[in-house]
Amino acid sequence: MGVLNRGTGLLDRVEGSGIISGGSSGGGKVATLFDGSTDAIRRTTEFTGAVDSKLVTFSIWFACNAGDSTTRRLFEFQFRQRAQVSNINNLQIDLADSVGGQNARIIFGMGDITDSAWHHWLVSIDLNGATSTTVQSYVDGVENGVISLLVDSEIEFTRPAFNLGSSATPDGFWPGCLSEVYINPGVRVDLDDPNIRLKWRTAAGKPANLGPDGSKPTGAAPLIYMPNGGIDGVNLGTGGNLDSIIGTPVVCGDPPA
Repeated sequence: MGVLNRGTGLLDRVEGSGIISGGSSGGGKVATLFDGSTDAIRRTTEFTGAVDSKLVTFSIWFACNAGDSTTRRLFEFQFRQRAQVSNINNLQIDLADSVGGQNARIIFGMGDITDSAWHHWLVSIDLNGATSTTVQSYVDGVENGVISLLVDSEIEFTRPAFNLGSSATPDGFWPGCLSEVYINPGVRVDLDDPNIRLKWRTAAGKPANLGPDGSKPTGAAPLIYMPNGGIDGVNLGTGGNLDSIIGTPVVCGDPPA
């Protein structure tokens, strides 16, 4: 387990696991390895400055080490917004409004993405008018996604908890590594423009430099930006740090280059 160091604002490990207390593990790209059975990192209060919106852009680098009949969460705003690998090993994002009514579902037919290789998922959504032209999604630089539901309704981001690497229950634990977690409610960008997409993923297929607070792609810091996959609980975006560790996530030995 971990606790928040009130002096540094970062998570300290109570039980030794190779994590540097009060900070990241240093040097270059860093990623977090979740064991798929008990590990998650959580914020137990609403993010500072969070607002409900019909717009959202997110980008995440992931490596999935196992596929089975269990849905695996990348992240979840408590019982509302979630990004996951479904029980048939497809990527899926579900968005819901303040009463829990689902207002968007997008399924990405990826075949086998449980190959332990690094993949990049970039999505930008505008539910105003609920038209498919305002939902854009790219996996490893290629447009991909089947929209099964769209409703003109606000997405509820003002939730009392957020989990990285699991659902809010918690279950659906992530089996693999996460890095460069960027979630920006209230903002949509035009991903049909290849120059915009390059702000998150380089032409060489590597993580782009988003700046110290994730502000380079849009000029303003997002609500959530965790370049190291959350291992120290530090959110360099505007919403405040994560404050609780479930299990014993560790530094991933093979971060995205």
